[in-house]
Amino acid sequence: MSKGDHVVFIDAANKGLCSTAGIVITNSEGMVVEVFSVRFEAKFPLKAESWALFHHCRIHDWSNVNFVSDCQISVLGIKSHKVPDWTTAAVFGHMLTGLDHLPELAITWIPRSRNEMAHRLSCLVFSMLRS
Repeated sequence: MSKGDHVVFIDAANKGLCSTAGIVITNSEGMVVEVFSVRFEAKFPLKAESWALFHHCRIHDWSNVNFVSDCQISVLGIKSHKVPDWTTAAVFGHMLTGLDHLPELAITWIPRSRNEMAHRLSCLVFSMLRS
């Protein structure tokens, strides 16, 4: 499983401009220590996940943290420090700057089946906002 003092699972759901991101944080033993969701005006899940990471970087000052996502495009963009899509250029740049301040940072791709808690959280909050 993913290593780090904290592991941050992130996923997003969206339709139109309404997006939600589910964020589940575990400690090194795999115990859930924090769960929250953030609502954004973002047209694409990649942009919503980028805002969620940026938001997380602003509220936590952790070292040895591992961010995990089932979005390969986002993970590859972060690892290469390249914006994966021009529509996310602004938020992706802010997110990369925020991540640069975290020592011992890791970013890991995982299949959706291993990101189920964050996925279900984002979908649940999204459906509550849409009803």
